[in-house]
Amino acid sequence: MTPPSGEGPWGGLELTLAAESVAASGYTPQQLARMLLVRTNYSATEVGKDWTGRPWTVTPDGALKLTIPACTNNCTGVFLQISGAPREQQAVLKAQLKATSPGYDPTPLSMSFDYFGRAGTQPVTFGASGTFVPVTPGRLLDTRNGTGAPAAKVGGGRSANVRIAGRAGAPAQGVTAVVLNVTATNPTMDSHVIAYPHGSARPTASNLNFTAGQTISNQVTVPVGADGTVDLYNNAGATDLIADISGYYVAGDGGQRYTSVSPKRLLDTRDPWLTPGTGTRPFGPVGGGRSISLNVAKTHPDAKAVTLNVTATNPTTDSHVIAYPHGSARPTASNLNFAAGQTIPNQVTVPVGADGTVDLYNNAGSVDLIADISGYYSATGSKFVPTGPTRVLDTRQTPGKRLGEHEELYIQPNSWKYGIPPFGVTG
Repeated sequence: MTPPSGEGPWGGLELTLAAESVAASGYTPQQLARMLLVRTNYSATEVGKDWTGRPWTVTPDGALKLTIPACTNNCTGVFLQISGAPREQQAVLKAQLKATSPGYDPTPLSMSFDYFGRAGTQPVTFGASGTFVPVTPGRLLDTRNGTGAPAAKVGGGRSANVRIAGRAGAPAQGVTAVVLNVTATNPTMDSHVIAYPHGSARPTASNLNFTAGQTISNQVTVPVGADGTVDLYNNAGATDLIADISGYYVAGDGGQRYTSVSPKRLLDTRDPWLTPGTGTRPFGPVGGGRSISLNVAKTHPDAKAVTLNVTATNPTTDSHVIAYPHGSARPTASNLNFAAGQTIPNQVTVPVGADGTVDLYNNAGSVDLIADISGYYSATGSKFVPTGPTRVLDTRQTPGKRLGEHEELYIQPNSWKYGIPPFGVTG
C-alpha cells in the first residue's frame, strides 16, 4: 500500500476491521490485534529506518482501529501481515481503509486478507491451559527395584510406561501435564530418553542424554496421555530409569500460576554474600548428611513453589542433592546426581515451605551448591499450555556451526512454526 507520489504533506490513514469480521475469525479482538501486524516507513522520522510497528485499538463494540499519522515527505508505504496458527486451513478477514487527505481517493476501500496455512508446517497438539499444583517429590518409577514397572532395565527401542494419575498426590482424574525428574543410571551404552504422552506419536526431541555407565538427571515437563500415563523411551542399549514427581498441572484455576523472571543467583556457597545464614553458619561447602536453607520469600514472598537451576561443583565424592520444602520430611527422591570432581546442573521445581524457604540436602562428602531462580508459582501469573516436545534449535543443522567462546545465538521459540503463539507468551 503506497501513498501518492511526490512531496507531502499528506493526511493520515485509518484502517478499520469490523467487529463481525473479528468475531468470524474465531479469535478475541485482543488476540487478533496481536496477530495482525502493521508496520510503516511513513514519515520523515521513519524514512531510512526500520519499519515502525503500529498498535491496534480495540473499540467497545469489538472492532479494531488503527490510525497512521500524516505523511510528511517521501513516504514509503504500509505493510500488513497476518500471523495465523498452522492448524488453520484458511482465514478471511474483511476491513476498510479510509484516507484523510485530498491526495487519496476519499472513498473507503474494502480490503480482504486471505491466510492459508504454510505447507509442511508441523502440526502441534495443544493441551488445555491450566495451573500448577506442587507436591513434595515422590518416586513413581525405579526399574532397579520394580517401583512403577517391572524390575528390569529398559531396552533399546523400548519404553517404560509410567502411571501419573492417582499416585504420589496427583488426582485420579484431570491431570493435563506432569513435572518429573527423570534419571538414567547403569546404561550399557550411549543413548537418550524421550518423554511423551502415552497414546501420542513419539517426538524426535530428546529429554535426557547420557553416556555408557553414567548416572544423570533432567527435569521434564510432559503432557499426560488420556489414560493418565506417560512413556519414557530409551533409544539404544539398556538402562535403568527413575522418575520422581514434583508437581502436576490441572485445567482451569485449581492450582498456582507461573511468573518467569530473569535468571538471578540466590545461592553460591563459594561466596559469603550469597550464602544464607552468614554470621551464624559459615559459608563453604555443604557436608554429607547436611542441608542448607534458601530463603525464597525474601525476594518473592507470595511464592508457593519455585523453579531453580541447581548446580553442584567441587564435590569430594559421588553423591546426590535433594530439594524439598523446609519443615517437611525429607523425601528419598533426588534432584541432582553427581560424581566426584564433577560440575553439573539440573532444573528443580520444589514447593516452598510455610516459612518461605526450601532446603537443599547433600547426601555424602562435601560439595559447593549454586542456585539460580528462573520463575515461581503463586496465585498470580500465567497459565500453562502443554504441547508435544518440539525441537526449536539444533546448531548441527541451523546455523550449521558450533557456538564459539563468548558468542551469542538469538532464537525465537514463540512462533507458530513450533506451535507457540507469537503473541501473549510470558515464559
